[in-house]
Amino acid sequence: MSQSHNFGNSGDDNATLGRQSEPQNLRRHSELALTSFVMSIIAMILIVGMVIWSSLASDRLQPNAAGDVQPFIATGVLMVCGFLFLSIIGTFLGLIDLVLPNRKKVFALLGFTLNLSTLVANALLGFVGGVFGHLANMMRPFK
Repeated sequence: MSQSHNFGNSGDDNATLGRQSEPQNLRRHSELALTSFVMSIIAMILIVGMVIWSSLASDRLQPNAAGDVQPFIATGVLMVCGFLFLSIIGTFLGLIDLVLPNRKKVFALLGFTLNLSTLVANALLGFVGGVFGHLANMMRPFK
């Protein structure tokens, strides 16, 4: 009659190492959601950078100002392209992660909402700016 003594161990490796075993159905944050959220933060930083850059470049773009304006314009275009790329990709990553099962939805919802809101806000600002620019040109007296 052979008896084996376990001395409090259940045979589980995690218990022998002092770690508690995690349940198998634990929901966790997805890499897609975190990537979408980080992309939204970087896109917002690029928007703030574009505002600061445009205020710095406005002095150089005056008709009487001497200097080369091409680096300012090229940098601004790169910031706009970077912002659009990050926001569009981040929106799709957040949307994809929102429909995946067994994941926490906090960062997916934050990333999707922030990316989509920055895209919509900039589209609306561009539309309103275009309308007011057109109205200003229409109200200008003919020469």
